[in-house]
Amino acid sequence: MSDVVDSDELLRRMHRARACAVEEERRWRAHGEELRATDPDGALEAAVRTMAYEAVLRVLDEVLTPGRARRAEPAVARLDGLTGTGAGKPGRHEDRPHPRTGSGGPRRLPP
Repeated sequence: MSDVVDSDELLRRMHRARACAVEEERRWRAHGEELRATDPDGALEAAVRTMAYEAVLRVLDEVLTPGRARRAEPAVARLDGLTGTGAGKPGRHEDRPHPRTGSGGPRRLPP
């Protein structure tokens, strides 16, 4: 990585990275759909990987075309269907007692 790269080459590399991320996102999304009925844990892992590639795409889109980022459904909403929990429903991490303090709800930092 010690090569000096001009702006055109950097732009080409970012476009190639974006194309790779699009393909990987599609692949993991399809894999997750295949596993959804038979392997919930595998489907959850595929959903997490899909979201990771979506994040990469959002960053690259913002770098390559500033201000034209696509709006996506919140990640938590998509995972709800796989985990059976949702915002404000029991079973979420924030709703369980803290292992050391025993208090429920989100941890608050002291002032």
